[in-house]
Amino acid sequence: MVFLTKPIRRGTLATVVVVAVAFAAAAYFRVLFTEAGYKSVGRAWYYFRDYADFGFSPTSLVGTILSPFMSYPMQEHQVIAWKIQGVVLLVAAFLVLFSIIRYVWPISAAWAIALISAVSILPHMAYNLGNLDNVLVILAIAAILAIRRTWVVVLVCIAGPLVHSMFVFALYPCIFFLIYLFRGASRHLGIVGITMIFMVGVIIFGMAPALEEADYAALMLERVPGIVRNGSFEYFASIEDSFRWTWQERRDFGFPVFWFTLALTHVLILLAFMIRREDDLASVALRVLMLSAPLVLILFIADIYRATAWVGFNVMLLAIYLAKYRPNSGLTATLGSRNPGLLLAGVLPWMLLGPMGVTCFADCGATAFPFFKHVIEAF
Repeated sequence: MVFLTKPIRRGTLATVVVVAVAFAAAAYFRVLFTEAGYKSVGRAWYYFRDYADFGFSPTSLVGTILSPFMSYPMQEHQVIAWKIQGVVLLVAAFLVLFSIIRYVWPISAAWAIALISAVSILPHMAYNLGNLDNVLVILAIAAILAIRRTWVVVLVCIAGPLVHSMFVFALYPCIFFLIYLFRGASRHLGIVGITMIFMVGVIIFGMAPALEEADYAALMLERVPGIVRNGSFEYFASIEDSFRWTWQERRDFGFPVFWFTLALTHVLILLAFMIRREDDLASVALRVLMLSAPLVLILFIADIYRATAWVGFNVMLLAIYLAKYRPNSGLTATLGSRNPGLLLAGVLPWMLLGPMGVTCFADCGATAFPFFKHVIEAF
């Protein structure tokens, strides 16, 4: 392990980028090899419903934007969704790599390599295509890169939950925390906070479907013949319904203790290396609380790895923020910068878990490569 303590060269970064991109590409093109085929892209219904015909739902913004370009009835809808997701993934991956290489690499090579390698970044983004997470990734990175412009952050805080309500739980606390670090207790922070509170109200109380559930299913089937999962549960379910469904599924399949332990370990490693030795207890507690807020999603979604991956993404946002706006007092003072070998040894192996998949179709593991499907089923 002596080589891990040596200075990290640019060629090492290039190698890690190539490997991470290769893993992401393999995950994206898994539709050619996995048992589920194109169905492994996940939730396709987001792209085929709009506000005009379905009424207001926070998860219908993307479909509303795309609706003028859609021609119904839509044949091979899964293929269309996969292509759309590929474009979004390409943009998201570019932003991730650009931000890390442009800002983090000059400050801390170890952090740059660890973030690129983490399963919560490129490989996970490619595997979890169907949940609109990559659109949220694009919005969040845009907000941090343009953090000086409060109006951009406000627009992101409005658009994010309209793409997917997960933005509220996964990214609001981190974005609010970074605005606080950048602006302090200012009117800018107040404007962002008021916007977030308003959008939480929209998410909880603003649902206004124009159809009954049976009519929803009929219209979706008319638009997309052959669709198996039409998103009606997600469209009409309350928070209580989501909670009950999640825990019923865990009771049916058994609580995945092994995978939960792996996911939580990944989170703890990343959080540990964002703590500076000179930080006081209150500062550490606030940072950990804001970055790990997505863990509350475990109560409402079955994909444990998806929730913990958002913690890793928040760590990346904080790293980009520190490198871009606090280069003299940010990453240079972290444990990761002082012990690059330990950081790399702790984070690099997580890249290998990306191709194992994060969702279920029919039987859990059907969206994974055959080898990893057997691994998943074994545990």
